[in-house]
Amino acid sequence: MTQNGKIDKKALPKPVAQPKNLKEPQTPMQKKIFEIVADVVENDFFGTDTSFYRAGLSSISAMKLCILISEEFE
Repeated sequence: MTQNGKIDKKALPKPVAQPKNLKEPQTPMQKKIFEIVADVVENDFFGTDTSFYRAGLSSISAMKLCILISEEFE
């Protein structure tokens, strides 16, 4: 709990996903994008056909992801 009596979301443990039949990246570009997304969402329990938001991406982290991908593939 925070000082204001609210739940401290930063103190909560990260959800642990159980990967099932995840489609792995095949091409070099897919692998690089996968690495960037995994760094941004701080997990790699997703496949290439998983929604970014289902993988843990928020609207704020989506902006960060766009910048990082743009910088990588300039």
